[in-house]
Order: sequence, then structure tokens, then C-alpha cells
Amino acid sequence: MVVGTARAAWPAMGMETGKTRALRSARPCRCPHTSIVTRSAFLTPPACFDTACQQTKDLLYLGSLLVPFGVFAAVALLVVNRPSEATTKTIESNPKFGEVREYEVSEDDADDVARDSGGELCYRAVRYTPFLTEREEFDTVFRLEVGPVGRTTPRSYLFSPLNRASGQLYSITLEKPLGLIIEEDKKKGRARIVEIVPNSQAAQLASKAALDPSVRASAPEVGDVLRGLTTTVVTWGEGALIAQTPQREIVVFGCDNQKFSDVSVAMKRGLVSDGMVTLVLERDARPRDRDVAGGGGGAS
Repeated sequence: MVVGTARAAWPAMGMETGKTRALRSARPCRCPHTSIVTRSAFLTPPACFDTACQQTKDLLYLGSLLVPFGVFAAVALLVVNRPSEATTKTIESNPKFGEVREYEVSEDDADDVARDSGGELCYRAVRYTPFLTEREEFDTVFRLEVGPVGRTTPRSYLFSPLNRASGQLYSITLEKPLGLIIEEDKKKGRARIVEIVPNSQAAQLASKAALDPSVRASAPEVGDVLRGLTTTVVTWGEGALIAQTPQREIVVFGCDNQKFSDVSVAMKRGLVSDGMVTLVLERDARPRDRDVAGGGGGAS
């Protein structure tokens, strides 16, 4: 019978004969789990029938319990010894300039955040994003209208001249189309005015400045470097996307260190109905040193 064969091969406990006991004790354990290196501690090994095999099994079981505790202890130690985060402080814009805006900044940096003479927070534009910043020695503050189209409010932006020896910063506000041909100065990686379109508003300002030097600082000239401009983006409010209505918003685009293709796109965004465009320009006070270099494609 099958049962009899099985009992002859592996006698039940308490019924083994001296012969089978001797054979079993003389054989080395060939259990596959005897090698700790090659077997996982989380696998359940087959039953052992000698002391050495059982000890190995016990070590593996003990290791499977200790490893998770070791990992947990290491993570807990890292969490406990992690340096504490710097405390933050809430700063807000001056309410007399419109909607109050609050920001969380490091407590160590709160006193260094730039403000204008009226106490309003100042920003530095990097592409389309305004960043809080520290005030630098040569910074000039420009009050630029930003916010939802038709409901803009002034916000202070900082610009520092590229040429600190002779650079003069100024801003002009023009209707669309701007009447300016702006191309890339490939030598210096900047966007410059290379031509003023005749009969445009910009041309009228330039003609007036030619007759009255006192208004020269508010009129565009060939060779001036474009540092920033107001442009239009489409934003979405909070809440479910399908329930939102897109909103056209005026923002400041910072041109410094940007590809000319990106600057050109920013200049072409928006509609006439979005309102006038403000440009922040830099002029070299020494006309003989101006280096006008075109050839990179134009925008107006």
C-alpha cells in the first residue's frame, strides 16, 4: 500500500527504528535553506530533522524579525536628528495700494525683503513670475499696472541697470501696435530697438523728444535695451476646472537672460482690448558707445 511505503520511507515520530535513526543521524542536512547567503530570510524552509538545520532555521527567523526593527530604528534616528526647519514669518503688502497680499518667508530674511518708499513690497520679474527680492544698490523702482484685465493695480518692480556706469532706466507706455522694431543683439544677448516705425505713437514721442530734450527720458530711441514689459497671460481660478472661466491677466515679463524667441512671444501676446503696454528700457547715456546689432528677427 502507498501508506505502508511512505511509513517505510519516513517513519512517524515515535515509531522509527534504530536503523532509520542511524541513517538519519549519519546523513548531513541537505536542506536548501542552510546557506544564509543564498536564501532569503523571509522564505519558509522545509522541516528540519537535525540540530544544525534547526539552528540555521532559527537564525533566519530571528533575522527576519530584527531587520524590520533595525530599519525602523534607523529611520527614527534620522527623523530625530534632522535639523529643524527655519521658522517663517508672514509679511504683507501695504493695504493702501489695493488688495493685501501675504507671503510666508524665512524669519531671517523677512527684514531684508525689498519695499518701496511707501512700504509696498517690491518684486523682481523672472520671465512671467514676480519674486520677492532684496534691494540692491543700483535698483530703480517702477510702478507697473498688473492684474486682471480691466481691474489692474500698481505693483512695484525692481530693475538694476546692466551698465552701472552709464545705464539709464526708464519706462514708456504705448498702445498696440507698439511701433517699435526690436531685434536680438547677438553679440550681447539682449533685445534692442533697431527701428521706430514712422507715424506710430512711438515715432511721435521720439519726434517730440528731438525738439524738447527734457522729455527725452520718456521717449524711445534706437539702441535702447528692452529689460521688461507688461503682457497678457490666461489664468484659471480655484476650484473644479470645468466650472472655471479663463481670465486674462496682465503680468510683467522680465527679459534679462531670456531667449529672444521667448521675449518675442511675450511681446506678441495679448489683444488691443487688453490695454496699453508698458516697456522698461535701458539707455546708454553715452551715444557713441551704443552697439546696435540686428539680424535676429524682429518684434513690434
